[in-house]
Amino acid sequence: MGNKNMFNPAQTSGVQYFWTNERITVLHQTGAYLPHIEPGEMLLVETKPVDGQRMFWFGRVTQTAYWFVLDEPVSIYDVDSWYRHQQEMIDAHNGNLDEFCDMQGELPF
Repeated sequence: MGNKNMFNPAQTSGVQYFWTNERITVLHQTGAYLPHIEPGEMLLVETKPVDGQRMFWFGRVTQTAYWFVLDEPVSIYDVDSWYRHQQEMIDAHNGNLDEFCDMQGELPF
């Protein structure tokens, strides 16, 4: 059974879809192919496990290419973290600086 964003960690074959801020397509190691994908869609392609943990290439599909968002295979938790950080940057850009910056307006890094 999946969590609230519909990701099912028990699924290990075929194609799966889940949502964060946008729809993400997951291609699992076995039995996965895409007859069609929308340009601009995020795509996770499962690769060999590392130390028993399932790993994915994480990128975005365009009309003519697949470009990597992160430059090495990552776990599903890294993908979730990337989306959370992206949302924090969007919130800061939209003027929600209270939670992101200190009183002097400095970034926390």
